[in-house]
Amino acid sequence: MPSNWPHITVLILNYNGKPHLKDCFQSVLTTEYPSFEPVMIDNASTDDSVAFVQQHFPSVRIVQFEKNYGFAEGYDRAIRATENDFIALLNNDTHVHPSWLMELMQTLRDEPSVAIAGAKLLCSARPELIDHAGGMISPIGSGIDRAKYQPDELVHFPSGPIGFACGGALVLRKSCYLEVGGFDPAYQFYHEDVDLAWRCWLSGYQVYFVNGAIVYHKGGELLGGRESPTRIFLCQRNRLWNLMKNANPWNLTKGILISLLFDGYRAMSYLFQGYPGGVGAIIKGDWAAARALGQVWHKRRAIQARRSVSDRALRQRGIICTFTQAIQSYRELSKHAGSQNTPRQ
Repeated sequence: MPSNWPHITVLILNYNGKPHLKDCFQSVLTTEYPSFEPVMIDNASTDDSVAFVQQHFPSVRIVQFEKNYGFAEGYDRAIRATENDFIALLNNDTHVHPSWLMELMQTLRDEPSVAIAGAKLLCSARPELIDHAGGMISPIGSGIDRAKYQPDELVHFPSGPIGFACGGALVLRKSCYLEVGGFDPAYQFYHEDVDLAWRCWLSGYQVYFVNGAIVYHKGGELLGGRESPTRIFLCQRNRLWNLMKNANPWNLTKGILISLLFDGYRAMSYLFQGYPGGVGAIIKGDWAAARALGQVWHKRRAIQARRSVSDRALRQRGIICTFTQAIQSYRELSKHAGSQNTPRQ
């Protein structure tokens, strides 16, 4: 193997994901890269995922956890136990283009300041539609996927710096990951990739989107649909944690005020739709975020002590988007939502 192409560990987190594993590992094993090891990290599945992979993909190494640690802590434990400095993360409901890993590693090899390189995800059922083409960090702490569910042929984003990369398909430098603190295990699911990327930017590293690295994503929504109470709760709590940990004092104050207005709008929308569960999930998320304020503030102090880049600089580069951009993206998502579930005719 050429010395300039390092060995890579490809981590695929799984929990009761047997229906996805054949497509996933069949594609991963055809990856065109000189040296990599696929590893399934199993979060104590209760189906026969492990036996299935052992039987059909014996070259895949399996690490079994004794309980379900969720996405953030599951990957954090696996990353810290991995010896290689370059580590790829893949959702189990993905399948990959053969060159995906080479494209991502090309960026990391050529750009030493890049801590994370993220792929372009296309919708598996409708591969002409974008699932994720890099993301921006919103003024209220959430992640905004650019051009989600829009036609790939009509939208082109060049490879380059981006707010965050989807945790479902990226390569990271372990040394940078550890330096900034890694995934926050408290998050469980959702917006943990935004938090990690934000901390990388604050510490002087970069996060890149790589347009030529193609991954297809089923987007099975493990915890329910986009408006399930569990998803609303986790996204609400975690985006507020992102804001409290990473924004400067002025943008934190402004972000909280905007959040109150945005949540009021969302709550009224849910009530008009006859969906009080959505309102309850927002309130539950707010309470969970506030209840952990002491712990979050301790994390904030450590993050801000390492800060070497201002919020203004990140906004000027488009890493943190404006409120207007966030609203436009929200409207676009509402307009296109559901199109990824319609098979191509």
